[in-house]
Amino acid sequence: MSEESSLEQVVFDFLRGDWLISRTFSGSYEGRLTGEARFTSDGEGYLYEESGNLETADGQQFGSRQQYLYRLGDGMIEVLKQENGEWLPLHELRFKRDETGIHATHLHLCGEDRYSVVYEVDLDGGFQVSYTIYGPKKDYIIQSEYKRP
Repeated sequence: MSEESSLEQVVFDFLRGDWLISRTFSGSYEGRLTGEARFTSDGEGYLYEESGNLETADGQQFGSRQQYLYRLGDGMIEVLKQENGEWLPLHELRFKRDETGIHATHLHLCGEDRYSVVYEVDLDGGFQVSYTIYGPKKDYIIQSEYKRP
């Protein structure tokens, strides 16, 4: 087994279980979300389920729910999103370890929009996911911090 696939396995195993989320949105869209997430085995990988409360910069509040599927692949963790009842590829995360820690990056193209994501993992604490989203009508950053309850 290669060093990269070993690291993916370690990160994949680390994700399993319950998490508390703190998320901020800044730029052309602003707000804050607090909530909970859970990675549970589903036979294909881990089903990621998230629920929380989103408060926009102008004080509006909304319930928020998301689902993704995380699968361990050859030297990567694949993240899929559900669209029309089908799981479609969203990210391919190839984790690296260096002096700054464990991290992976990926760029997802959606029409004219670009979703650049960075995962940073601290095996002794939690993990962070940062999105930079830009396109003709989008220009904002999403920062999510995950900690164990």
